[in-house]
Amino acid sequence: MAGKVNTYASDDRVLQLADFCLDKFATKKTLTDVSNTIPVSTSDLTNNSGFITVDDLSPESLADNESLSTTLTNLINSKVTIPTKISDFENDAGFQTASEVSSAISTALADVDVPTKVSELENDSGYQTAAQVNTTIEGKGYQTAAQVEAAITAKGYLTQSEIQTLINTSIADAVTASINASY
Repeated sequence: MAGKVNTYASDDRVLQLADFCLDKFATKKTLTDVSNTIPVSTSDLTNNSGFITVDDLSPESLADNESLSTTLTNLINSKVTIPTKISDFENDAGFQTASEVSSAISTALADVDVPTKVSELENDSGYQTAAQVNTTIEGKGYQTAAQVEAAITAKGYLTQSEIQTLINTSIADAVTASINASY
């Protein structure tokens, strides 16, 4: 039959084919077989890098290796001083000390001019000055406090401070007259 594709009649035939391939082309290993070949300690490995082992440090081995024996003897006999303070270390990285940092900060701050008046600040928000506000008020026809005071005085009205002065003077005069009358 032309154009017909061969298919398997059931899943059993696929499994049979897979078993056949595994038997012919692959080696079956159980989990136990695999786990028995994985090293579980360093002694199971080959020392192909030449690391020093315990056997290398035996008295017999050390006697055979004169330079290693000399190095170990010198190391054992030397006194090692363990630093207990940071100042015991050499500052070979050039870290700054506390006094150097303090000096650098003082020098940097000495060059900073801190404004003490608002007028020394930049008006980057565009706040209006007193002169600009007065110009705007006068441009709208409003009068300033000085102009209002002058208009009141020109009409003959008394200001609050003038009234208070008159009251204080009148009270002082009445008290003085009362005192004089009683003597």
